[in-house]
Amino acid sequence: MTLGGKLKQLRLGKKMTLQDVAEGTGYSKALISRIENDSVSPSIASLAEISRVLDIRLDALFSAVEGGPVSLVKKNQRKSRTLMGGRLQVESLRESMPGIKMEALIRTFEAGATVDMGRSVGGSEEWWHVLKGKLKAAIDERTFDLSEGDSLYMLSANSRKWQNPAKARASALVVMTTPVL
Repeated sequence: MTLGGKLKQLRLGKKMTLQDVAEGTGYSKALISRIENDSVSPSIASLAEISRVLDIRLDALFSAVEGGPVSLVKKNQRKSRTLMGGRLQVESLRESMPGIKMEALIRTFEAGATVDMGRSVGGSEEWWHVLKGKLKAAIDERTFDLSEGDSLYMLSANSRKWQNPAKARASALVVMTTPVL
C-alpha cells in the first residue's frame, strides 16, 4: 500500500472527512486529497501534522506502509491503567497502530471486585480466557462461573458484569474486536 493510500484508509477508518484533516492541520482540503492520491509527495513536517490529526505515530505510519503493522510489547513495557476505583487493572498487550481491528488486554480483578462493563458495541466480539483465579460473568440474562484455564466467547452483549468471588486477585486475557462499519 502507498503512503497516500494508507493515510486515506486511516482517515476513513476514523470517520474523518478531508475537511476534518484540513482544519486540524491548517492545510487545504485539495492538498490533503492530492497527498492521499499520491500525486504530491508530502514533507516530513506535513506528514507529522497529518499523523497528529489522525492520532498515529509517524514511525507507525511508515512501518504500516512498508510491511504491515507489527507490534512487539515486552512484559516490562506494557501500558497499564487502574480503573473502577482500583478494582480493575488493565494492561495493553499491543501498541496503537493503524488498521487494528483487535484489542488484546490482561484484566486483573482485585479480590471481591465486581465490575459492570455495560453494553458492548454492536457487532463486536469478546473472548476471555482466565489466566489466574476464578471469575463470575453475568452476560445479558446468563451467568457463568469460570476457573483458571476456562474461556468464554460473546458477540455484542447488552450487559456484561464481572465478579471476582475469591479472596485473591484474578486475571484474564481478553481479546476484543471492534465492529467493521
